[in-house]
Amino acid sequence: MIIYIYVEDNWRAIQRKNELIQKFNEKHPKSIINIFDLEENHNLEQLLNFLENQSLFTQKKLGIVYNLFKLNQKEIITKIKSILNDQNTYILIYEQNKPPKIFNFLTKKPTIFENFEILKGKKWLNFATQEIQKRNLILSNEALNTLNLIYEGNSFGFINEIEKISLLNKKNIDQNDLININIEISPNFWNLLNQLKNKNLSLRLQAFERIISLKEPLGKIFNILSYNWPEKIDNFAKYDLAIKSGKIEYEEALLDSIL
Repeated sequence: MIIYIYVEDNWRAIQRKNELIQKFNEKHPKSIINIFDLEENHNLEQLLNFLENQSLFTQKKLGIVYNLFKLNQKEIITKIKSILNDQNTYILIYEQNKPPKIFNFLTKKPTIFENFEILKGKKWLNFATQEIQKRNLILSNEALNTLNLIYEGNSFGFINEIEKISLLNKKNIDQNDLININIEISPNFWNLLNQLKNKNLSLRLQAFERIISLKEPLGKIFNILSYNWPEKIDNFAKYDLAIKSGKIEYEEALLDSIL
């Protein structure tokens, strides 16, 4: 059996991955659970052995596989396909990239395919509301709008902030509570944000220098700018992937976006 998790929204995908592992462990307490990160060459051979060999002492086994799509060897594709209907061998594939054509079978039955896309609009609002309710918090409309403006699509940042809010030990949260824990958007911030899109490069660079000096979290600036600059949404998606993979930092992505 194969479960393929396509990861755009890391926080929600991680929660689901952990849930699946926990359920498997509870249902099959004597089972084998192995992790294979295929960026490491030796793990490919170990994964192939895992798929080929059935233990004499356990009935079920789970392999958690990362970076599978970096490989295109026919051998691994054949082995993966061979367990599509295997009820004893489970493979959980966790990937931040869409599958190349040779792996398209992973998006179709009998594979269990789960897509954790970046949430926007109504889907984001539903997610945010559910997470707030789980923590028995009630946010004023102004406070909720502020959080959504800052963190829409960034579930990790949003969860971190509402966890901080929950430590206030109060149920009803308003805008002043957010300000007290340094969650706010100043009018000057919005002016500078708009200047980052000015046609004049010199003015863009001046605005960038000033907005950095405000000491706002760079991730917050990146997320707000990306959702307010639709003409460059594809570029920001690429920056986001590069940031999450550790190739660049937020400051480098922001500077590159305004040049």
